[in-house]
Amino acid sequence: MLTDASDMLIGASELIISALRMSGLERRGEEVTGAILHYTSLNGDPCSIPNIIRDLENDSDDPCWTRPLVSVKHSDRKDI
Repeated sequence: MLTDASDMLIGASELIISALRMSGLERRGEEVTGAILHYTSLNGDPCSIPNIIRDLENDSDDPCWTRPLVSVKHSDRKDI
């Protein structure tokens, strides 16, 4: 689903550029499409879609929301 969402966002950025061609608002369209392309292609941003996909594929641990709020064994840990 994330790959499909990324493809749709890339398609949307192409539509935005087409819609704003010769309108005088090209700069604003570049900012929007730059942000879209940032999240659909950058590997350096942990919030980019490719990195989220990789994390989901490589993550075998339970999600953080399944961790107990209180643990007798690790009661001194700050992240619980």
